[in-house]
Amino acid sequence: MTSLLALIETKLVSPHRQPDELELPTAAEVLEGIYAAIAGVNRMVQRHNGLMDSFQEEQHRALTAIKGHLLGRAQATFDELKATAEDASKKLSEANEGREALTRRREFLQSAMRSHGPAAEVITRLIHNYLGRRDLELVAAENGYRLRRNGKLVRGSLSEGEKTAIAICYFIITLEAEGRKRKDLIVIVDDPVSSLDTRALNYSFSILRAVVAEAGQVFILTHNLHFMNEVRKWLGSKTERGLKRDGKDPSKVAAALLFLDTVQPGGPETRACRLRELPKHIRDYESEYHYLVHLILRFASDPDESEYFFLLPNALRKVMDVFLAFRMPGPDGLGSKVNRLAGELEGSGIDPARIQALERLAQMESHADNLDDLVTFSNTTVEEVRAAAETLIELISTLDPRHWQTMKGLCG
Repeated sequence: MTSLLALIETKLVSPHRQPDELELPTAAEVLEGIYAAIAGVNRMVQRHNGLMDSFQEEQHRALTAIKGHLLGRAQATFDELKATAEDASKKLSEANEGREALTRRREFLQSAMRSHGPAAEVITRLIHNYLGRRDLELVAAENGYRLRRNGKLVRGSLSEGEKTAIAICYFIITLEAEGRKRKDLIVIVDDPVSSLDTRALNYSFSILRAVVAEAGQVFILTHNLHFMNEVRKWLGSKTERGLKRDGKDPSKVAAALLFLDTVQPGGPETRACRLRELPKHIRDYESEYHYLVHLILRFASDPDESEYFFLLPNALRKVMDVFLAFRMPGPDGLGSKVNRLAGELEGSGIDPARIQALERLAQMESHADNLDDLVTFSNTTVEEVRAAAETLIELISTLDPRHWQTMKGLCG
């Protein structure tokens, strides 16, 4: 059959050419081939017809396979999104519960505040005692409080001392609100004496001490030296050192006096904080004069001591101020006193220029002259500060040798 087809194709290309003799298939062989081809076509038609008869099923099977393939590729993303949606739904439910709780709390407080008149009177009495005057008062309003000064509503801002007084008095009243008991409380008092004069400071400490003494735990934070001294007097006998000093059982410790110490362990561009026991020069004396002299002595004597470098200019300034206030009493400022000293110390062996340099460094580094001084690092070197410290030591020891020998013994 194949040979015959090839012969026909050749004849079509070259009709004039005489075909070669071929062994052509017999008629029976040709018919057999034709029948075989027809059978193959029929099988294809039957298969096609079968597919058409089950087209819906085949289509569904194909679509299911495609769907499975696509879902399989997106399964990880789907699981992640599903988990995110479930988490968001949980958070939404919790937020709704929190909102409902806050709403109930607000309604309760609003209801309670409508009958808060007596509390306003108590707070007002505390404020009067705290400030030592009666011009400011707290009065009950429909949904809260209002402030009056001399019977009229306060317009504008209160002073910092007045704000502090109101905050502390309100804090005291609310400690036992809603059925709370003092012995169950953890009380944190953070620097409660901002902008208060000495009288108000003493009164604030007295009432705070009376209020928080029975609390389960009390943390008092302050950078005010006078307030710290009052706290130290109160709690000093309850510390381990105080119990040992008084001959009591040191295992009965009920208080600790701690100090947030800021140092420069890695040079003038880095600082670190550590919590440690209150230094003895602050613990044992009312003023910070002894502690500052101790820092100056340590810095001047140890070439490697620079942890408190950032503090030294202020320490030098404060020690000079305190010492010269007694040595040269009068209304003159530090600069005028230093100028007078330069004349008085002629022939003493102290170069007046060194005293002037000491005063200039203390003034410049403890009080910024412009904004750049606040946002840039100081150009002052450790050597300059150490030279200033040595000058101050020499100055005090020359002007008052007895005083300096005593301070050196106490603070060295």
